[in-house]
Order: sequence, then C-alpha cells, then structure tokens
Amino acid sequence: MQDGGLDAAFVTAGAPTAAVNELSATTGVKILPIEDDKIATISGKYKFYSEQTIPAKTYPKQDADVKTIAVKAIITVRAELDEELVYNITKTLYENTQPLIAINAKANEIKTEKALEGISIPVHPGAKKYFDEKGVK
Repeated sequence: MQDGGLDAAFVTAGAPTAAVNELSATTGVKILPIEDDKIATISGKYKFYSEQTIPAKTYPKQDADVKTIAVKAIITVRAELDEELVYNITKTLYENTQPLIAINAKANEIKTEKALEGISIPVHPGAKKYFDEKGVK
C-alpha cells in the first residue's frame, strides 16, 4: 500500500497495529466499517468472529469509531497437558492482567466474562474448571 501497488487490505491484528499506524501516518488510510447485517452474517456462520469497535483516534485522522469484526486471540494447549497446570495458567492470566496492560493497552480487553466469546474449539478441562468457578459458560 505504501508503494501504491495495493488499494485495500484486510488486517487481522489488534488495534492499534504498528503497521497500520505507520501507514496511516505516512500514506494515509481509511478504515472502513462493516455493516451490522454483514457482521451478523459473518459471526453467525463463523463463530470465531465477533463484533469489535476500533475507537476514534486509534489511528491518525481516524475521527470516528469504526465498527468491524475481529478474531479473538486464544491460547491453545495439547489436550493431554496437566489439568492443574492449565487451570493455574488460566487463573494467573485472567487475574493478573496489569503487567500485560503495562506492555500493551490491548490487554485491557482480557476479561474473564468474555473469555469464551468466539471460541469454536473444545476448552481444556483445566481452563473449563477455572471458567466454571467464575460462572463463565
């Protein structure tokens, strides 16, 4: 895009993304919203997509919120991994987000109550134990 050889692209990355930020500061970009009915169709068919809003001012010259879709970041482990270990990893991650937030503000979105949104694969028994304790289904 920066060299003029590409007019549009889909970017699957958490906002703000350095590459999009640099491109919008140098070449300029317009982030296009996705209409509600299209979001419903896509997320209805592909459960791993969910609605996401990129807040205004996330990128240079982005004056309004932009509604789009996103793929959630997940941690995957082998099914045979020790249940207690996976439970402790899950608990530690969800109950200690401050160090992650200090590195990247996107970690503010790590919320126990939203942990299973968009998950379309089986949850490890250790993670399930933690989510069950927290009432997350």
